[in-house]
Amino acid sequence: MERKFVRFPEDSVSLCAESLNIQTPQDVSSPLVEDVSFRLRQLTDVSRQFMRHSKRCKLMVDDWNRAFKWSSVEPIYGHNRSEPSRFQSIHESGLFEFHDPEVELAQPSLAPPLEGSCVTGQPVLTATWVAVEGMTADPQDTGRAVDLACNYQEESHHKYLSLVLQAVSGDSEDVRKLALSEVQASPSVANILPDLAHYLQEVLTDWTHYSPAQLLCILKLVLSLFRNAFLYLDLYVQGTLAPVKSIVLNASVQLPASDGYDHWHVREMATLCLAAIVKRCASPIDDLLPVLLVSFRQNLAMCQPPLAVLYGVVLALCYLGGKSVAEVLFPQLERVTAYVQVQLESPNPALQESALRVYDALLHVCCLIHSWLLSS
Repeated sequence: MERKFVRFPEDSVSLCAESLNIQTPQDVSSPLVEDVSFRLRQLTDVSRQFMRHSKRCKLMVDDWNRAFKWSSVEPIYGHNRSEPSRFQSIHESGLFEFHDPEVELAQPSLAPPLEGSCVTGQPVLTATWVAVEGMTADPQDTGRAVDLACNYQEESHHKYLSLVLQAVSGDSEDVRKLALSEVQASPSVANILPDLAHYLQEVLTDWTHYSPAQLLCILKLVLSLFRNAFLYLDLYVQGTLAPVKSIVLNASVQLPASDGYDHWHVREMATLCLAAIVKRCASPIDDLLPVLLVSFRQNLAMCQPPLAVLYGVVLALCYLGGKSVAEVLFPQLERVTAYVQVQLESPNPALQESALRVYDALLHVCCLIHSWLLSS
């Protein structure tokens, strides 16, 4: 008996393409329908396997996301039963929408700006309408209204990016925390993601030309960006991971201390970013984590590794988790500890201070290993 599979509607493909301003001729949309239908069946089959291996009879969002991750596909937005719902139902239409509560514009707009923010002048409240109920103000000038809307949207995105960067690099700690929390939690960051990622990659590539205080602000922005669950960041992993990794493993450049921060603080924040990038974007089908662990293993295997690099490697492995520590650091732990103890007896005070930082990190690793053994 011939099996009949569900076929993705061709009209849906055309509508999705039109929403992205892409025109799909008939000879193009038909092969796309076959490919989309096959990939949906394949992802459904893989997600059902994850469901059966978990001994469940109900398909969950995590099953789909695991299947997407194995196929290098952008994850979907959803929630588990243990998480609060991110969507609310529109009962009249049977659709779901992201919860977007009504906001009284006058209250946040006319409120006084935070101290140290980049907003100047008297706050005012204005509203500009490009279209009302699908009709432009002048039916004879539809094209011009669309162009104005696109230009306004592009200008607003650049302004949003500029405000975020000014807030993060400014002097006010309260404004910086507010901007970082916005980058970490807001879906609107997707509108400025390409420009923001390009800016971060440019700055991190030339990280030796910046002070420790400036680098800390940039790295905090990277950390918040890769903790945003609403963004698809796989396209920007390589361009961000390579310079962050060079900060952790580079010992030839010693940044001068400024504003109470030095290269140790920068290295600590870089290890946090490194772990966040790997945990967010690594998958079983890529070599992101294995290549990183190989470089860590090579640095640990050196006869006399630089203490700054050793400090960064130990911290990064701690943040990556117990499996990474067991594979890379644990076989070398005795030899590395003996090397650090020799450096602690050095007559050079600066060398003693560096060795003490590494020794504290190794003690932290030992405490983690002990807690992991007790929990297992």
